[in-house]
Amino acid sequence: MKSKEKIKNSSKYYYNLGLEKANANDLTGAVKNLKAALFYDKNDMNARNLLGLVYYQMGDIVPALSQWVISSNLKKEENAAIDYLKDVQENPVQLDTVNQVIKKYNQALVYAKQGNEDLAMIQLKNVVSMMPNFINAQLLIALLSIKDENFKDAQKALKNVLDVDCKNPRALEYLQETESLLKPADMKAEDSDSEKTEGPKKKGISSVVGKYEELPSNRHRMVYMVGGIVIGVLVSLVLLYPSIRKASSYKYSSKIENYKEQLLAKETQLKSNEKDIKEAKAAEAKAKKELKEFVGDSKTEGIYDSLLTAMQYYGDRQYTESADALLNIDRDKLGSKKMKEIYDDLEQKVYPYAATGLYNKGISAYNQGNYKDAISTLKKAIKVKDTNVGSYFYLARSYEKNGDKDKAIKAYEDVIQKFPGTNSARNSQNYLNQLQNKKAKNL
Repeated sequence: MKSKEKIKNSSKYYYNLGLEKANANDLTGAVKNLKAALFYDKNDMNARNLLGLVYYQMGDIVPALSQWVISSNLKKEENAAIDYLKDVQENPVQLDTVNQVIKKYNQALVYAKQGNEDLAMIQLKNVVSMMPNFINAQLLIALLSIKDENFKDAQKALKNVLDVDCKNPRALEYLQETESLLKPADMKAEDSDSEKTEGPKKKGISSVVGKYEELPSNRHRMVYMVGGIVIGVLVSLVLLYPSIRKASSYKYSSKIENYKEQLLAKETQLKSNEKDIKEAKAAEAKAKKELKEFVGDSKTEGIYDSLLTAMQYYGDRQYTESADALLNIDRDKLGSKKMKEIYDDLEQKVYPYAATGLYNKGISAYNQGNYKDAISTLKKAIKVKDTNVGSYFYLARSYEKNGDKDKAIKAYEDVIQKFPGTNSARNSQNYLNQLQNKKAKNL
């Protein structure tokens, strides 16, 4: 009993330290102490809830959601985490914002690795305009600005980080480096500008994390995604968690000079000559095309949106709709091995259940005379399960009814070849003979 008490007391000790540091705007220190509290007592609900709030204040949305989901499973009543998650579910609009932030940040990382710093910076500025407290994005802006020797913009981004997390070690290190790289005249101008423009400093996040028991609805409405997490935590792992973990796993160099050398080695500077202008335009067009594929537009979903839709339908046991969403995804365009593994796993789980549903949906469209929909749905039914003779036969009938005789002939031939000796094959042969006789007469 004494050892258990010591463990719980240790957890409370680190929790109190974490609370102190959170109120003092030392979020990095708060995270460290709150993790220590959970090391001693993983069931410390208060520590988990506070850690989630601190993560959210740092712009780390998914770790925040993860802590609240775990907390809500530990205690299902009188738990602030349940209110947080409920509050999240009631605001589906914010899903799009967070989704865009993650995608744009990941794309910015890709551009930075490729040496396309201008495109990376455009994405990052969009990210911080939507989520100013996203610390990782602000740090990357600072690094790219230093590489471009734009030290004032770098310092601005780093000070934004320190406004959120006053002892962020990377921001402090980078800020020290930028100050050493600034010319004396620039330093004086910077100090003068700071005196004129700097207002009262923020008091920290005590209003956010000091009272972790309450989550004001007008402050912390975040993402509809938790609907998927609550259904099975699966959506969080599939959509946001891998994306953010992948983004955060991209390691910045511990020394700014090293990072500069890496970027300079990849540098493709845009010159004023005609050749480079064309290359820049081509890169921009490619970026827009890629962005549309991943994010989508007002008319179409991006591939990750489609994957999320498939996951949500699967969680609701709507297997036909889930398969329908999966069939709209080009697997080869999924950016990571992990996303492809998720796609394959979902495909294996969904397709066996969806085959009958898609077939019935296609037959229903055929019986109603809606042959275009029948064709589209039956083609999907065949992709899901290519051993159903009925799907092939009614696809051929739908083509013929829709006036596409050439495709009907090919479809009838498929039935005869794939399912010899069946009634559908014999009927297909009869219909095929009729079509070929008509075609011969018209020649």
